[in-house]
Amino acid sequence: MPVFYADVTKPETLHSAGIANAESIIVTVNDSEVATTLVEILSQHYPSIKIYARGHNAPICKKLMDLGAYKVVSENLEASIELSRQLLLSSGFTFEQQDELLTDYKQDYYEQVHPDNAKVKK
Repeated sequence: MPVFYADVTKPETLHSAGIANAESIIVTVNDSEVATTLVEILSQHYPSIKIYARGHNAPICKKLMDLGAYKVVSENLEASIELSRQLLLSSGFTFEQQDELLTDYKQDYYEQVHPDNAKVKK
C-alpha cells in the first residue's frame, strides 16, 4: 500500500497523492487547528473516504468526529491507558482485572466523544 508523507494543507499535495482514489486516510497532525481543518476539507470534498484521526483530548476528538472523521483516537487517553496497564500489571493485577478496569474507563471516555461510535473492543 502506498504511504505518503507531505504537507497536506496544500490541495495539490492531496491531488498528487491520488486522494480521489483513496478509500481511507489517517490524520495525525500535531497542530489541532490544522487537523480539524484537514478533516473538514476532506469530509466535504471526499465524503466517501473514511477518515481516521488522532486528537489530543476528548474535546478535540469530539470536534473531529463532528467534522466528519470516521474513527478517532485520543493520544492523551491511549498513552494514559498504556501507562495504567503497566502499573496495574506490575502491582499484581491479573490481565483480566486490569483489562476490565481499563476497558470500562476507555468506554466511558469515548462515549463523551461520540455516543453512537463508542464501542470498545476488548
